[in-house]
Amino acid sequence: MAELVPLGKSVLEEPLAIEIRKKSVPALELVNLLGIVAASVESEPADMMQRTRNISDRYLCHDNTIVVAVVPANITRVCDSRALQLVQANKKEGFTLELLANSDLAHDSRFKQRK
Repeated sequence: MAELVPLGKSVLEEPLAIEIRKKSVPALELVNLLGIVAASVESEPADMMQRTRNISDRYLCHDNTIVVAVVPANITRVCDSRALQLVQANKKEGFTLELLANSDLAHDSRFKQRK
């Protein structure tokens, strides 16, 4: 990993591109964006949250972007996740597939916890 990410850089702005080619299929470019950073860690630059948002915004602004937003299921309100906030800010709701991760950790307060 050290040869891919220079020391002290933490985030690369160049995309990791995956090309899938087949004559009978239209061209499709998949870009896996990094997670949105919520707080900086001591060894990371102080502006890491803004940098990750800027990278995401750069792709979300395109008309032909389809978003796969991965959201942890154990948060209180899924619609308040940072990923979905970016989707809403870029008006991509109609072009977004939302995936819940860690659904086994989700909690429903309507049910009593078993001990």
